[in-house]
Amino acid sequence: MARLGYMVTDLPGHHINEDEQRMQKENCDKIYREKYTREGDTTELKKLMGELVHGDEVFFLSMANAFRGVRKICMFLEFSRIRKIRVVSLRDRIDSKEEIFQPSTESVLNAVGSLTEDSFAIRKVRILSERKDTEKTRNKHFEFVNSH
Repeated sequence: MARLGYMVTDLPGHHINEDEQRMQKENCDKIYREKYTREGDTTELKKLMGELVHGDEVFFLSMANAFRGVRKICMFLEFSRIRKIRVVSLRDRIDSKEEIFQPSTESVLNAVGSLTEDSFAIRKVRILSERKDTEKTRNKHFEFVNSH
């Protein structure tokens, strides 16, 4: 039985050192770290899911940190239910085995509700990044036109 962690890094408003410490405190055998990308690449999450077997435990900082949207959370939760995998979301105070946190409807509703917060932050980063790319392209074009 493995204890695995997963976290997306480089999100606005997240404190990576605190996040790392929090995850390490849970004594995970391995922590998968996904660097945030505009494209929403989840290579490390796919690796984690490929490694999970019956009875494993997986720790997330929060559902909103790990998943983009309710559909992906639902698919993961169904996957976990079938394989009898313990799911713990530290910030959301959710533990499917009720060992760390007591069951709470409020915690589940807050976890789902917080998806929009992280989605907004991700969109903001994406927009700012796209603006920078546009500016770079415009500047290169301007430099090219001026040099000829």
